[in-house]
Amino acid sequence: MVLSSRAAHRLHRLPASTKTPVVPTATRAKGKQNARFNSKRLAIAGRFPFLRNTGSVNLADFDQLYANRHEEPVLAQCAQLLEQAPHDYEWLWRHARLKHFQAMQSAEAGDSKTARNLYQTASAHGAQATKLDASRVEGTFWHSTCELEAARLGGALAMMGVLSRAQKELQRAARIDEEFHYAGPLRVLGRVTHFKPLALGGMLDGAIAFYDRALQIAPRNSTNNLYLADALIADRQPKRAREVLHAILENSDSQNWVWETLRDQKSAQQWLESRFD
Repeated sequence: MVLSSRAAHRLHRLPASTKTPVVPTATRAKGKQNARFNSKRLAIAGRFPFLRNTGSVNLADFDQLYANRHEEPVLAQCAQLLEQAPHDYEWLWRHARLKHFQAMQSAEAGDSKTARNLYQTASAHGAQATKLDASRVEGTFWHSTCELEAARLGGALAMMGVLSRAQKELQRAARIDEEFHYAGPLRVLGRVTHFKPLALGGMLDGAIAFYDRALQIAPRNSTNNLYLADALIADRQPKRAREVLHAILENSDSQNWVWETLRDQKSAQQWLESRFD
């Protein structure tokens, strides 16, 4: 059918509401992505019935949810709950822990700027928690650990500015509870001892001793083992280093450590292929 010029003109002047909108491809793709994300969040509510409640979530329920942080919708739900949580000790250190995890993800993706900002935020939450209760390990550990990571991404001068203070805090955290976070205080102390300049007390033997002690507490933790392997390679102990790297690939305990284990196994495989003659 051929429209007359007048009819075509009337059609051209139809109100916008009567025309079929043209949705950009990028917008349609984003809409589908959001729909899939929201669908996953609904599925999460089915797995964790406490999320259906309108009241606040208790600490045990939150920790159960956080154990599945490797799932993006779960991590987003955890972040939302923390934004709504009271600023007391228990929630503040958990907020620091979540920001630390997000920072690790950003660093792994190559976004150092975002990672540093997240580490700084995490350190601030840890400091706030420590002000409320300095006798407990969680606030002290997350404050010092994240302060070190933020400084590391800021360069050598930034690192030198916090190294001594953060190391003392980690030593205090280890005295309070060296088993916290799968021997976290010992693991980070080992890392500090490994990479600190020799003139400031850095030494491979001391680092390996920290890692060995951490592995007595959490022997199948992938990160404890990866850090040990790194120090063993630097100390020219290739046979033991290979054994440790194979253990990461074959015998890691990924319960509550899924994302970290996959990251560490990727590194272990790469090191086996590239760091030995």
